[in-house]
Amino acid sequence: MPQGSNLECRNGATSNAAREQTVMRHDIEVPYEPHGNPALGNGAPRAETSLGDLLKRLTNDTGQLIRQEASLAKAEIRETGTALVGDAREIGIALGLAVAGALALVAFLVIALGNLLDGRYWLSALVVGALALGIGVVMAKNAMSDIKRRSLAPQQTLDTLREDKAWASQQAKEFSHDMTTDPTSPSVRR
Repeated sequence: MPQGSNLECRNGATSNAAREQTVMRHDIEVPYEPHGNPALGNGAPRAETSLGDLLKRLTNDTGQLIRQEASLAKAEIRETGTALVGDAREIGIALGLAVAGALALVAFLVIALGNLLDGRYWLSALVVGALALGIGVVMAKNAMSDIKRRSLAPQQTLDTLREDKAWASQQAKEFSHDMTTDPTSPSVRR
C-alpha cells in the first residue's frame, strides 16, 4: 500500500488469516484483500525471498491495487450520481412551485399595474413580462455556473492514483537499487 495515503482498516483484522477487510478511502468503503501468500510471509528478510517470488508478489499486489482503484472509482461515481439525482429532484420540485406562484403574482401585477396605467393592461403585461424574463435569465446563469463548478470527475480516485504512481515509482527505484548492489557488502541505506 502507498505510504501516506488516507487508508484505515475497518474490521480491525491485522493478520494474514483475515480473508477480507474494508478499507476507508476518503469516506468511501473499498474491499481490501491482503495478498496473504504464505510462501512469502510477512516481513521475510530480503535475502530469503527469490526474484521470482518478488515478481509474483509485485504482480499480485499490482492487480489488487488496480481492482481497489476501480472499486473506489465506481463508488465515487455512484456517490456523485446519487447527489446529482437528489439535486435534480429538488430543482424540479422548486421549479414547479415557483411556476405556480409566479403565475399568480404575474396575474396580480398585470392587473394592478393596468389599473394604475388607466386600463392599459397591454403595457402592464409588457413591463411585468420583461421584468420576469430578466430575473429568469439571471437565475439560469447562476444555476449553470453551479453545475459547471461541480466536478463530475472522480477526484478522490485521481488523487489516489497519483499517490499510487509515486509509491510505485519509489518502489521500483528501491528494487532497482537492491538488485544492483551486492548483498554481501555493507551499504548505508538512504
